[in-house]
Amino acid sequence: MQIYVNKNGQQSGPYTQEQLQQYLAMGELAAEDLAWHEGLPEWVTVGALVNPAGVPAPPMPPGGVQPQEGGISPKIKLAVRIVLIVVLVGVAALVGLDHLGRVKYEKAYEYLDGRFNEGGTTRPSAVAMELGRKPTSTSQEGMELTEVYQWAGTVRAYRIRVKYSVRMAEDVELMEVRAEKRWRLVGDWK
Repeated sequence: MQIYVNKNGQQSGPYTQEQLQQYLAMGELAAEDLAWHEGLPEWVTVGALVNPAGVPAPPMPPGGVQPQEGGISPKIKLAVRIVLIVVLVGVAALVGLDHLGRVKYEKAYEYLDGRFNEGGTTRPSAVAMELGRKPTSTSQEGMELTEVYQWAGTVRAYRIRVKYSVRMAEDVELMEVRAEKRWRLVGDWK
């Protein structure tokens, strides 16, 4: 049986009957302090509850105080759990989407780095087709053509800068393949 105690307007508990007897014997509770458990119509003294042949019950404390269990209510616990689940799902989605962007970037870099190491000539349009995307930007200075490809994860942004040496028309030689990455919150590329 769970017993609640009201001592000087302060509620505590639940306690067992044995605990009440111990606290009464140690002087931590007085026989005049009020106690209640489920099934009682009103508050009774600790002395009357511990020793049923004791004094009749005093009136209920002011305001019709009902015993309250300590701790957090089930509704608050449920709300906290729901919020934690939503946050965890959101973090997992962010990490997953960032991973997808990074994987595409790494595959593109491996392909371009392999082409660079092979040497020879290629066509920028063939590179774009192989990567499955058009360059984000293209610039040409003299006989040097630069294409930039970008991928965006949720947390990081990825970029590959490809420099070609123009030989004639569409035939170019890969001069440099440079991979870059940055945190998305940092700002634009330099």
